[in-house]
Amino acid sequence: MADINSRTRITGVLALLLFLLSGTAASQTELSLAEASRRDGPNLAAAHQNETIRVRGVVVAAAVLLPDYLQLAIQDQSGAGLTIQGPPAMVGSMVAGQRVEVTGRLEERAGLPVIRPTEVRVTGVEEAPQPQSMSIASLNHVVNTGRLVTAEGLIRWVGQNAGGEILAVGEGDRNVMVFLPWAGRRRVTVFDGYREGDRVRVTGVSSQYCPIPPFDRSFQILIPTVSAVSLISRGWLVSPAMFSSAMAALAGVIFLWWWRERKLRMQRTVLREIMSLSEDLIAASSMSDIARRIEAMPAGTFGAPELEIYLHGEGSPTLDRVITERTRAPLSIPLDTPIGSLHALTAVCYRNRAMLAVADLKRSPLIQHDGTSLPQSAVIAPMLAQGELTGVLVLLYRRKADLNADFQVAVQHLANQVAASLRLQDQQLMKEQLLRSEKMAAAGQLISGVAADLRTPLANVERVSARLLEGASPIQKAGLHDIASEAQRGLDLVDHLLSFSNMEKREPKPLDVHGMLARMLEMRREDMERREIIVDSHIPVAPVEVWADQAQLEQALLTTLVHAEEAATASADRTVRVASRITGSKVQITFTSAVSMDEPGLSAPDLADYFGFPVAQAILQSHGGDLRTVQIDRTHSRLELELPVLAPSAAAGAPARRSDRPARVMTALVVEPDVLAQRKLVTMLSSRGHRAIPVSNAEEAAEVVQRIQFDLMFCSTRLPGLNWVELYQRVRRRIGVFALLTEGFDPEASQTFGTGEGHVLAKPVEDRELDHVLGVAEVRWAVARQ
Repeated sequence: MADINSRTRITGVLALLLFLLSGTAASQTELSLAEASRRDGPNLAAAHQNETIRVRGVVVAAAVLLPDYLQLAIQDQSGAGLTIQGPPAMVGSMVAGQRVEVTGRLEERAGLPVIRPTEVRVTGVEEAPQPQSMSIASLNHVVNTGRLVTAEGLIRWVGQNAGGEILAVGEGDRNVMVFLPWAGRRRVTVFDGYREGDRVRVTGVSSQYCPIPPFDRSFQILIPTVSAVSLISRGWLVSPAMFSSAMAALAGVIFLWWWRERKLRMQRTVLREIMSLSEDLIAASSMSDIARRIEAMPAGTFGAPELEIYLHGEGSPTLDRVITERTRAPLSIPLDTPIGSLHALTAVCYRNRAMLAVADLKRSPLIQHDGTSLPQSAVIAPMLAQGELTGVLVLLYRRKADLNADFQVAVQHLANQVAASLRLQDQQLMKEQLLRSEKMAAAGQLISGVAADLRTPLANVERVSARLLEGASPIQKAGLHDIASEAQRGLDLVDHLLSFSNMEKREPKPLDVHGMLARMLEMRREDMERREIIVDSHIPVAPVEVWADQAQLEQALLTTLVHAEEAATASADRTVRVASRITGSKVQITFTSAVSMDEPGLSAPDLADYFGFPVAQAILQSHGGDLRTVQIDRTHSRLELELPVLAPSAAAGAPARRSDRPARVMTALVVEPDVLAQRKLVTMLSSRGHRAIPVSNAEEAAEVVQRIQFDLMFCSTRLPGLNWVELYQRVRRRIGVFALLTEGFDPEASQTFGTGEGHVLAKPVEDRELDHVLGVAEVRWAVARQ
């Protein structure tokens, strides 16, 4: 009975065990490796995650040791694979080629489906699977994880992290990481021999380490040793793309350097030519010569512009364009022209004394474009010489020009050189006038001596003839009357010669310039009719008085009239038009005649030197006036003669005649570099009936004093070159009165002179102070004569 009960209990236990075993087997699902590693859902998570499954496969390689576990990859005959993650005691002894049956829980490890085994059973041994050759792009797909693969690619970079060393291998735009764990080996870097660009072949287990979903990135190849990576070829020290980029960059740099050097070389050439031209302009003899030299420059120097030069006359409210070979038409621009036109820019440049460089005139706010043709660019530079503004230089471009800063500086330098050349021309003309004055003085002295000797016999002839006429017969009276008449005519000619040879001894007086000119035209009428010259006179009947020396004024008027006659003789239109008008406080007499442009030798400007034109000009300037030649157009020129009037018409509103006539005409030397101050003082002296010779520096003044005796010298404290103290020491013995012109009240300047040796006048000079100095000079001259 006891045996029966024991058997019954054993049978029940066995039945219970069989029931439990059958329930466990029923709860386990056997899956293929492809199904076990399948993923789905938006995050690509394992489809059978957290399920207990059983899989079969062949070990592809020895397990890879990670810090806390081993990873072992198995594959089936279809090539699908799955990663086993287990302890070393369970999977550490597995080798490649063993057939195993693994039961365990399917989990996710950083995105990679792994099975944690509860049982691993070896069911046989076969040949180990060969690595599957895959591209880098294929390795970046979830279906290829857990397989033994081999792939080739270029090393993109080499690095390491806390878990091991990393190689980034890629092809095209896809990369995969090659991971060699630190676990189980010394932490010695083994990838130092590789560099970016090397082509390598890697054999290992495809895996993934993506801690953050979705699990579609961060794929890697897990290798157990460095021998799993083999070098196929070394990469370029410099990649072809980088080399091409470097060559392109180098070519660009070389091109930019060449272009810059070429531009700088052209700029240097242009600057050299402009500087050379600037130096040549100093030797120019006239304004037309200056324009001709500038226009003759190569086109590359300025960029082939249209050249225009405008000059400003003293007291004129306009800028007058200089007639050149290319610019024939005369033009005058009022200085008060409002903004809006191209000519207004010229006036603005003159008023502001500053250069204007406009790269695009059509877009300039200073131009009101009304549809008319405009140049593309313009450079307008003021012409300055020692602070004096003489005119404007204009360069007009039909195409857009490169108006860089260096070019603007060069153009301004050229404009200043033009002004300096004009200033030197004026100084040279003044020197020539002084030399001619000296020659005329010497000739006058010679004529005076001869005329004085000739006057005595002529007077005796007249006296004897008059005495013989008293008792002569009628036939004798006719002959004696002719002798007396010719003797009287000879005496008149001698007196006239003596008046011209002693002009400096004659005193100025009020003269009717209209009446004097009318008498001179009447005197020249017979000669002009003989030469077939027609005089078209528009001289007003009303008298206009000027303060002048009669002989000097007659000589100046005669010279001007003869000049106009000769100019008309050389042309087809043999007409001289004479007119007069009052302009402000001056009377302006014009002589207009045609000129011949076919024969350069007969042009009006060239005839001036043959008929005493500079002498007449000097005479008029000494009287506060001027004489100038104006080219109206290609066929006509005009002589303009100006003199200050004493009693102009009420309509003109000029000041009344001076009542204080000088007791003696004195000669003064004005040493003043400031042209405005110089001309003002010369005008003040001329209005008082005295002569004034202006110079701009001390060297020239010292030279003139050696040749001419001066009653007064007015000298500025600011002189270029030799200072006024050295000049005073040189000339103090040769002048009557020395007057120093200071910029303001200067008590120390008067201490330089001894008692009565010099005077100090503050600029601008007042009439009262000037009259005082003139009075001192008059007294000193009277004392010297006694």
